[in-house]
Amino acid sequence: MSDHTAARITIAGSLSADLVDHFLTLLADEGLGIDYSGFDEAAIRAALDSGARLDLVANGVAGGLFDEVEQFCRENDLSYSRGDDGHYTWTPTVAFWEPGMEAPKEWTGSVDDHVPHLSVNEIAKHLSAGTLDAELKLMKRAKNMPGTFSVVPASPAP
Repeated sequence: MSDHTAARITIAGSLSADLVDHFLTLLADEGLGIDYSGFDEAAIRAALDSGARLDLVANGVAGGLFDEVEQFCRENDLSYSRGDDGHYTWTPTVAFWEPGMEAPKEWTGSVDDHVPHLSVNEIAKHLSAGTLDAELKLMKRAKNMPGTFSVVPASPAP
């Protein structure tokens, strides 16, 4: 597992009750859990009902990515912030997406606390373009991940 690392994902938004079982299957496939002991359906269901953000972690994550979970989040308008601890072949990263964004935004991140960072060159580029303030606000949203997670009743069939 030379291309694997520890990673976490924080998810917020409202998920239809009829999608919960599929969502749990995706989380299980990724080995995501409330702690690093792995997937525990009862613990995750309790977290889904807690009214807080959903904070999940896993060890041995290929490339530090949760591709299927992230795609599911985007398809179902669930905001997420993902961070990985990096690897000797790549720098730690932080990715953030929320409804309205065309694609996730990714930055270099810090190990363990997954705080997004900008390099001197990136700062200079944003200063020159007049976009540094907007970038810093987006980075703050990625770090502090606003919102909560809730399961809402399924929509009635037409």
